[in-house]
Amino acid sequence: MKRITIKDIAKALGYSIGTVSKALADSHEISEVTKIEIQKFADGNGYQYNQYAKLLRTGKTNIIGMIVPAIGNSFFSQILEGIEEKMSKTAYNLIIMQSYDDPIRELNLLETLFKKGVDAIIIAPTGNCISMDYLIKLKNDGIPVVFIDRINYDINTHKIGIDNYKAVYQGISHLIKRDCHDILFVSSMAKGVVEERKRGYLQCLNDSGIRINHDNLLSIDVEKKDAANREELIKHLTHRLMTNTLPQAIFTASD
Repeated sequence: MKRITIKDIAKALGYSIGTVSKALADSHEISEVTKIEIQKFADGNGYQYNQYAKLLRTGKTNIIGMIVPAIGNSFFSQILEGIEEKMSKTAYNLIIMQSYDDPIRELNLLETLFKKGVDAIIIAPTGNCISMDYLIKLKNDGIPVVFIDRINYDINTHKIGIDNYKAVYQGISHLIKRDCHDILFVSSMAKGVVEERKRGYLQCLNDSGIRINHDNLLSIDVEKKDAANREELIKHLTHRLMTNTLPQAIFTASD
């Protein structure tokens, strides 16, 4: 079946090509009655709007690009649900990409989104300096950039997240008040927020006059499969149990 064009719609309905084009673009110059008539005909006959033509004409594609470490991560999947629910009430579409916390892949994804002409980018960045420089370039070129979760970077842009340092500091303070001084700190090996959380842990111990035991700093490679993660944690705790050196509390800084 031949793809229907704006010219075909104009001929079928008796409008000029300009009127049809403006109606499909939801221009204020066209009456609502005419817009509805043209849009209904276009939808009914399988008309597909050309996003790239719109980009050339208006500089906008109504596409927002989003880069997260992994969609399978429950934290980021919940964020995606919220974003998609909000965007479903708008004319914007979302492109979702996964960096897998790989800086090179992240940079390639950013370049791809730029080539697609996205109107904005939402990202949980790896913190790689090359990607950061590219994000600054995009922002300076007029593309809005929003950081989510991983916000502890020196870029003047929109950021949505929590103070990870403060949150962990308060958590460790709570344990110390309950007379827990020997606290095992479990985290991933990722940079960014994990480093801020670890800094909160170490600073709280230091401020409380508690000697830092480096055996209590356990970093797990979350790139491994879940079974391997569990095995590594079990092995560590079993060793602590067998040597009668179990901690008084365990603080996990990663899911």
